[in-house]
Amino acid sequence: MQTPTTREAGYDILARDPLTSFQAAVEVRKYGRNSVVGVSIVRQLVGAMMLSDIPCAILLSTNPLLFACFLQKLELEENKPKDS
Repeated sequence: MQTPTTREAGYDILARDPLTSFQAAVEVRKYGRNSVVGVSIVRQLVGAMMLSDIPCAILLSTNPLLFACFLQKLELEENKPKDS
């Protein structure tokens, strides 16, 4: 199955747990053998997650993530507002 080329929401799938109503934005990427997932894809997914007020994002890929993607994750966690 191929996802549509129009990406108005910024992610491919909105997963929902019917018991808890928990939601996650899911992005699926398939790249060529020598490609890696870059930081821009992570930023795009996180931005879509924040704009849609979805608490979780999942990035699935056939290829590895750049180390910079992990640094982006750490930066986001450091800048996340603390709950009162």
